[in-house]
Amino acid sequence: MRQDDGIYEPTRTVQFDGSQLDRLLKYVGRGLAWHHWKVYLRPEDAVVVLLFPDASSELFHRLICGMRPEREVVEDFGNGTLRYRGVQAADPPQLTLWTISL
Repeated sequence: MRQDDGIYEPTRTVQFDGSQLDRLLKYVGRGLAWHHWKVYLRPEDAVVVLLFPDASSELFHRLICGMRPEREVVEDFGNGTLRYRGVQAADPPQLTLWTISL
């Protein structure tokens, strides 16, 4: 891959099944809601995963501001290796939004 300075850098791609990532992140969101706020999401509760590029964090920020969250948590593990931010609505408390960066 050619970098901005014109130097070519070797790259590698890894195939993975995006539907498996979607399933994993649904469980992660449920687990984080329980871990931080003891909110149990039933199997029939809707959990939606949206994958955004970094530039979309503005959309997440607008969603958070629009819901006026009751609670918020921010965690950073390994100096940015894993970061997440979650917010919980006052009503209903099952409404949570999470952003996760790996």
